[in-house]
Amino acid sequence: MTTSVNRILIIDDEIDICFILNHYLNKENFLVDKAHSLKDGLEKMKSFNPQILFLDISLPDGSGLNSIKIIKKILPEVKISIISAYDSAEDIEKAKNAGADSYITKPFTRAIIMNTIEDFLLK
Repeated sequence: MTTSVNRILIIDDEIDICFILNHYLNKENFLVDKAHSLKDGLEKMKSFNPQILFLDISLPDGSGLNSIKIIKKILPEVKISIISAYDSAEDIEKAKNAGADSYITKPFTRAIIMNTIEDFLLK
């Protein structure tokens, strides 16, 4: 994949999810960093300056949805993709209203992740 995106941050408390995403993204030569809590993710975000953020809703120290406005104040151009095990229309609508750019349900595939990144590039 040829893109101008090269830095992606994953904030998810599930180590397996971070491992899988990291594996997919490293194969495409993205620079990837990950955090397993909201607090660590917000700190890494400031120094890593990602262009794309994969963000879990349910984190041990807070809600990914409730943090979107804070994230967008720090990095207004970052594209945020919520990753969640919940896939109700209500959950998806809440994420969009909070400012998420996309919503991915677990389990996901490599193709879904790559298509999400490509969609971000077209926006």
